[in-house]
Formats: sequence, C-alpha cells, structure tokens
Amino acid sequence: MENIVDLMEDPIAFINNDGTVNYVNKSFKNQFATDVGVSLKELFNKGDRGVFFDNFLKLSNSENGYKSLMHLIDKHGNIVPYYLHSFKYRNYICVKMTNISFLEQRISASSYETSRFMESLTQGMAHSLRNPLMAVGGMINRIKKNVPEECTKYVFPYVSIIDKEIMKVMHIVLSVETINNSFPSSLKRINLYEIVKSIVDKYKNIKKGIKFNFKQIDNVELFFNEKHLRFILEEIIKNACDAYTDGGTISINIEKVKNDCFIEIEDNGVGMKAEDIPIAFVPFYSTKPHNAGMGLSMAKALTERYGGKISIDSKIGEGSKVRLSFPIERRGNIRRKNIEYG
Repeated sequence: MENIVDLMEDPIAFINNDGTVNYVNKSFKNQFATDVGVSLKELFNKGDRGVFFDNFLKLSNSENGYKSLMHLIDKHGNIVPYYLHSFKYRNYICVKMTNISFLEQRISASSYETSRFMESLTQGMAHSLRNPLMAVGGMINRIKKNVPEECTKYVFPYVSIIDKEIMKVMHIVLSVETINNSFPSSLKRINLYEIVKSIVDKYKNIKKGIKFNFKQIDNVELFFNEKHLRFILEEIIKNACDAYTDGGTISINIEKVKNDCFIEIEDNGVGMKAEDIPIAFVPFYSTKPHNAGMGLSMAKALTERYGGKISIDSKIGEGSKVRLSFPIERRGNIRRKNIEYG
C-alpha cells in the first residue's frame, strides 16, 4: 500500500484522530515541511489551527469525509491553494491534497491585469498633475513676494483664490497617491477606538471651537489596512467639523451588533438639503465652496471594498449623521464554532 501511495503525484498524509501525522508520501515531503509525529495543523494558517482544525478532524471522520478548497503553507513558507479531500481509512484519516495554484493564477490573471492597469493609470495621472501644480504654486509664491506694493490690493485677492484652488487639487492628488500606494492591501487587526481617538485628538487641536463626545460601547477590532480605515474616518470627521462656522459638538459612537460594527458620526451643523443627500458621494460634487468633492466618494469606495456600508441622514439647519458599518467576522461557522457530529 505504501509503495502505491508513494507513486502518486498528489501529496498524501495519513494522520491519527488527533491530527498527528503517521505517514506521508514522497510528494508530500517534496511540498511540505511537516513530518511524521507532527500535527498536520502546521500546514494551516494560524487562524485555522484551533476551532477549524478540530472541526476538520470531526468531518474527516464522518461518513462523507471533508472536501474543500484550502490555502496551505508549503515548505518555503508560501501560501498555496489546494483542493483538500480527507476521509476515514481504517484507523486513520487519509488526507489528499491537489495543488490548484495554476487554476487560481489563470482565474485571477484577468482581474489582476485590469487592476494593475487602473492603478498605473491613476498613479500616472496623479504624478503628471502633481509636478505642474507644484510649479504653478511656486510661481504664485513668487508673485506674492514680487508684486509692487501699490498693486497688492488688486492682485492679492485673485492670487489667493488661485492658491486655494491649487491646494484643493493637490489634496485630491495626494489622496489618490496615498490610497494607490497602499495596494496590495497590508491587512492587520486594528483597534477601532485607537484610530478614532487619534483622529479626534488631531482635530481638537485644529478646530478649537469644536467639542467631541466620543462613546465606545464595545471594544472592536477590524481586519483592515490602517491607511484605508484612517482615510475613511478622517474624511467623515473632517466634513463634520466643516459643518460649523463658529464651533459646535460632534458625537461619535461605536458599537458592535452580532458580527457587525457600527460607527455613527453626528453633528448639529448646517445640514444638507434632501435633494443633495443622494449625490453626496458623487465625485467632484460638494455643497462647500472650498471642498473638491472627492473625499466622500473615495471613502465610500473604500468602505464597500471591505464589505462595509455608508449612509447619510441630514436635515437642513439641524445637522447630519453619517453611519458606517463593517463586518467584524467574515469567516464561516466552521472556522468560528465547534460543530457537534455523531
């Protein structure tokens, strides 16, 4: 039997009911570092070595066994896609793994090329805009310094308008570059309270007349790219600050409901007209003359990329409330709960 298994191209392992490896074929040895006497869970991602691995053993011992697509860690430490088929064989569990990386590469190639093209396009546009904008900004500063004193009151109002508009476009360019440079996303567990607190502290120093009521009902961690999460929240908090002319109060609440996290950011500033709310996320649309109208549209795109939702409730003269929701746990039950079988 061992001779036949050794001839097979797919990696095969026979494990005990507790997951300890009892025998592996040559193909397994060529692809994985795990050896006899070690738990098979070492092939799995760290997040799958607890509850999921226990469920995997239970299902493998069942009448139908277990079949699924999995990402396993090879001998070089790379994450590789496999089709996993495990079933009971005598006193052991037989685990057969088929490498399907070629299929994944073929499926993702088209979307990857499209993504890379769009990334290159936006980066190129941002770079092409940034250089002439900096040159124009430099010329504006020279005009300010060299304009004859008797012409100042005539020239400076127009120069100031040009300067502000340049800064608006520069803000868009820098935002696009920041987001593009953070892809592919580097994801990690982020404490939501700490991110929001750091943004609130920043705007407390900038907007002296604004008070913040910050309440967190639950401690929440999100699996996110930190730059993206910070960008989303800062755009909304900045907009809430801009709703005031002489100062006011901004309330921020964070709570967890089942597997979702909800963030509410509310102000009692100028508010929005009912007809403006549906187009608040449209690029380049803004009710504020000093705003370029890109922040909220980019925040919405990033929010939805992480499976989240964003909405606005607002009344003119009463203020606005922005509600964000993000999934906290995106894994299936087999990875979160111990199953009962048998």
